[in-house]
This record gives sequence, C-alpha cells and structure tokens, in this order.
Amino acid sequence: MTRDHLARDTSAEREPKAKPVSRPAGAKGWTPGAPLTRAGVTALQLAAGNAVVARLVDEQRHAHGPGCGHTDRTVQRSAVHDVLRGAGRPMGGELQQEMESRFGGADFSDVRLHTGAQARRSAEEVGARAYTSGSSIVIGDGGADKHTLAHELGHVLQQRQGPVGGEADPRGLLISKPTDPLEVAAERQAHEVMRGQVPVLRKAGGDMPVPPEAAASSGSEPAVQRAPLHVTHEGDETTGPQAVDSDNEQDVRRFVFDSILKGRHEAVSLVMNRLEALDPQPAYLANLREVVSQAPAEERPRIPPLVHFIWIGGGISKDALDNVLAWADRAQNSDWRINLWTDRRSTWSWADSLRVRVAKAIEFKYIEDALDERVAATYEKATKGPVKAYPLASDIARYSILKKLGGVYADVDLGSGTIDLRQTRPTLRENDVPVLGPLIRDTGSLNASLSAAGSPPVTGVATAEQVRTAARYLLGTGGYGNHFIGAQRNSAVMEKMIDKIARSIGGMDAEELHMAGPVATGPFALIQVVDQHLSSEFGVQSLQAGEHQLFQQAGQQFHDHMQWLTTESENQNY
Repeated sequence: MTRDHLARDTSAEREPKAKPVSRPAGAKGWTPGAPLTRAGVTALQLAAGNAVVARLVDEQRHAHGPGCGHTDRTVQRSAVHDVLRGAGRPMGGELQQEMESRFGGADFSDVRLHTGAQARRSAEEVGARAYTSGSSIVIGDGGADKHTLAHELGHVLQQRQGPVGGEADPRGLLISKPTDPLEVAAERQAHEVMRGQVPVLRKAGGDMPVPPEAAASSGSEPAVQRAPLHVTHEGDETTGPQAVDSDNEQDVRRFVFDSILKGRHEAVSLVMNRLEALDPQPAYLANLREVVSQAPAEERPRIPPLVHFIWIGGGISKDALDNVLAWADRAQNSDWRINLWTDRRSTWSWADSLRVRVAKAIEFKYIEDALDERVAATYEKATKGPVKAYPLASDIARYSILKKLGGVYADVDLGSGTIDLRQTRPTLRENDVPVLGPLIRDTGSLNASLSAAGSPPVTGVATAEQVRTAARYLLGTGGYGNHFIGAQRNSAVMEKMIDKIARSIGGMDAEELHMAGPVATGPFALIQVVDQHLSSEFGVQSLQAGEHQLFQQAGQQFHDHMQWLTTESENQNY
C-alpha cells in the first residue's frame, strides 16, 4: 500500500520535546474523552495554534480495543486518499510567478492545489490547516494564506529529494511530527521567503521566472538586474532601515564599514559571500574584499564556564542522571562547573540525590532563585496545580537562568561525548546570537534529517557518523532547537524571549498554559526571536543554507564533540 507523507502546517509553534522534565502519567491537558468537533478544532486553532490541535487529534486517534472505555471512532476510509486521487489545479499566473521568485527560481509547474469541501474535510481529519504529499498541496480551513502556501511548498521541495519519513497511523498515512527537523526547516524557510517584496531574479536561458514588470521590459536594460542582498543599513531618523542592493556601491560600503565598526563580522562575511556569488560580480568587489581583509577582528568576552541542566517533577531516570554526571566528570580539572537545577516542589530519591552530592564539579541549584520576576508567577502556575505544564516551566527556567548567569544550557538527554572542556572557551557578546544545537530528538527525527541530507536511514543503532551527518545538515540549514543554548550573561536574545513569554502567556491559567504554552516558549518561538534579532541587530535577513553557521562559530567545539543522541533520547514518556 502506498503511504502518503502529510506535512502539517506549522504557522504556529510546534510542541517541543519535554526532555528536562517529568510529567505524572495521569496529567492531561484536555477534558478526558471529550471529542474534538469541527467547531472545537477551529476554536482551539485560534486560541492555541494548529500544532496543539494536531497533537490532540493524534491523542484521540489511538487504537481502540476491548476494555479501553472509548467508543471506536477509527476512520475506516480516509478522505485524504480520495483528495489526493483528484487532479487538483496548478497555481498558475501571478501566484506561481511570485512563489517561484520568492524561492529563488524554483520550478513549481508540477504543483497542484486541492481546495473545496472535500479538501477541507481531509485537512480537518489530520488536524492541519494544510498538508503536502509529493507535489499535491491540500488546503484546509485557515490554510489559504501565502505564508501557509510557502510552508507547504517547502515540503514539496523536501519531498523531491526523497522519502521524508513520518509515523504510520491506522489508515496507512505517514504523518510528520510537529518537531521533526523538516517541519522546523519548512516553517523557518516560509518566514524567510515571505519577508519583504518579491525578489527580482536574473533571467537565465529564458526559463527563470521573473516578476511581470521585469518580463515586460524593453530589452534595453543590462542583462543583469539589480540583486537584493537581503541586508539593511540603519538609515537615518527620517528614512529608517534601508534595503541594500548590489548595484548601490555606496550603500554596500556603508553597510560593511558600519558592521566592522560595531564588531558585526558575521554580517560582513555574509554580505561578502553574497556579493561573491553574483554573476557577474560588482566591479567594486575586489577593492572591498581587500579593505575587509585588513579589518581587525574584535576580541569578544568568554561566556561563564557553566553548564546548566534542569529536572523538575518526578524522579529522574537513570540514563538522564548518568548523562548529567558524565558532564561533571568532563568538568573536573577545568574551570567549568555543572549546575543541576530543580525546584522546591520536586522530589528526589535519596539514592539519586546522593549520587549528585558526592560527585565533583556539580551542585544542586533552586530554579526559584534564578527566575526572572516577569515570568515567576507563570512558572508557579505551570508547576503547582493538578494540571502541569512542565515543558513550558522548563523553557521559562532555562531562559531566566541563562539571562542571569550565562553559560550553556543542555537537556538531560544530551551527552558530553568527546568534548574537552579544558579546551572549550566560547566567546560571545551580549548582543550576539546564542549558540544553538541541531534539532535531533530521537531516531525518528535523525532519520528525517538523514533523508533530507541524502543519506541512508538508520536501520539498527545509529552510528556516530550518522549523527554527525544529520547534525551538520541541520546546523547548515538552521534546523535548531532550544534543547542546547550557549549565551553570554544578560544575553539580548534571552531578554527578548523572556519579554515575549511574559507578554504572550502571562495571563493564562494552568490549563491554558498546558495547552498553548509551547507556542510561546519552545523552539519555534526562540527561532523567530533569533531571526528578528538578526534583522534588527545585524541587519541581515533570509539566511540560506550554509549562512546560519556564520553566526554559530562560537559553538564549534560543542557542535563537533557532543553526543546529540543518547539512550535517554528515545525516552519520550514525559
């Protein structure tokens, strides 16, 4: 049987892996047994985001059997299959031209859009605003906007590279998880390509799409059109930030020299690389390259030598504690120290507590002592009542700890690998982009990344080289999570995250925090803040594959030597 991959829309936050916490088995975030009606789905999408709804739909689609106490609601015939058998319609016209231009000249002539009542029913069936299978994009309720279309076109491009994986459901559908790296990449790409106006592309061989205005030119213009560099200089009080094009030498030089003076060498490298890639290259590039090569590099301060872990709720697993204590072993004979953060409400067994207290270079810390006052009440609500929101609470804690103390935060399923902390001295300024890690959650997400990178999947135990291959791919394409963060004390990005959380969910009760919290605190929220920070602080937008690493050089030792997949990574019962 052919199984179709359904790439869910992620215009809202995807629920992150709740690795650093433990959740009681009976904790739920929805009325037990209450079905999700069409009206309920719509209301929840508006309140909590599509990803939360998708998760609830998954929970209600479990395999029913004798004694489970539920009415069997298994879908015997999926509307998805019926829709995908239809012909659909091409995008065509100005919409296709625009999206092909935004995607740098991609060919979407084979894409077919499926709309109408049956398409909406199938999208509702899988809990999505829109989904993609091959070159077919199915539009559901609330999925007709251009951002959602851009997200799904990203999945079209992914699926052209080969199988993308997913979890099989009883109807023979392979459905991607919200936190799959390819989902994260598609959403990030959608944000990038939909920024600003439609790019003007060079016409190559007559088959490169161009906007209507360029296609209608008289032919007297030069063959090479102006090339937007997707960077902005600050402008003045009257103009504000101004876009920089390659044909404006004065603006290019102004951007480069301002960036050098402010120590934004990553932005300089990025714009120089973009200029080098133009064909033909600007006449001024050779001189500019020489000037840049003579610019002195600014020395940056080292981040505090601290590694932070968090565990709240019930007892910690043996594998998780083994990971943490292995980091403590690595910290011996160095100036690094390990902090294991918990709260005064959490319980620890005598044996686990003793293992920590007798180890060297590690100590217990209380989260309450580090919480930012703007989110302290939200943390309390998330961990106090009968309905827990531990993943959200852990997110709040990590951002607060890094803002106050700096250093490195790591989920408890991340191993120290071969890292030598004596030789690891990352340097960052307060306004720099934090060091982030590749979003590898478990073997399933590892295989999705390997597939995207053109490598065979894991068939047994993942090898170190397979994990490195996936990590390199994710780091090069911006597939980051919030499971690993390195930041300077008083990090501007951590400050922005705390402010964002306080403004977006500060007034929610515990039930709402459990349902909607990940939308405001998890990986997508962090990546959106990072992208906004890159634009406001460094003046750069629309990072492409290979450019993200320019802003992650401080984390190279961690990226190269950490163990991103451990035995604990397969423990998803949180």
